[in-house]
Amino acid sequence: MDIQFNIVNAICFMIVQIMVIYLNIFKIITIHQNIFILLAWGISIGVKYLHNQKIVHLDLRSENILLKYDEKEETLMPKISNFLWSREIYSGKTSAYPIITLSSGEEVWKRWYDPDRLRNKKRYDFLPPSDIYSLGLLFWEIAWCKPKNLPFKDVPIKNLYNHLTYNNYEKLPEFPDEYQCWGFLINGMWKLKAEDRCNIMTVELSMGKLFKGTDSP
Repeated sequence: MDIQFNIVNAICFMIVQIMVIYLNIFKIITIHQNIFILLAWGISIGVKYLHNQKIVHLDLRSENILLKYDEKEETLMPKISNFLWSREIYSGKTSAYPIITLSSGEEVWKRWYDPDRLRNKKRYDFLPPSDIYSLGLLFWEIAWCKPKNLPFKDVPIKNLYNHLTYNNYEKLPEFPDEYQCWGFLINGMWKLKAEDRCNIMTVELSMGKLFKGTDSP
């Protein structure tokens, strides 16, 4: 009888320990997800500011996002950098831009180009939907959080436009239920046609609501 009782106690203890481990892992995952959401929201705030100033960045990707630790908030704050390709929207000005000599090799940044920009290299209107497409891929990078995770890495850039015309999108990770709307938002950002993409106001507002709704002390 005592042996059976001890076995039952041991099994119950193991179950409790497994549950504690599971809850701790779940808590860690949730904290990480909250950080990802906060970073994505912060970047969208920066892009919204640029668009309100009639500026498109045109090179939104993880390599151009700097992270600064905010001691007051005790969290990482994103800063958008590298405005080399940035343009004014509807400026009506004649602008002079530097001639840039690039090293040989794949122009990897083009993997974040929206389809119209990939197709029309010379005749292209630099408008906010281009940033929205790139921002969607940047969110995809944040969601996966993998080093050197290039969009469509198995597709040569010269074939990328045709690849996209067949509605081939990158696969998103499986989000917890409370983050499902982030996946829906990203899917609305990297639509093939510029007019089908959501605008930066929708992106920023959605990310803010998502963070505030999932943020926990």
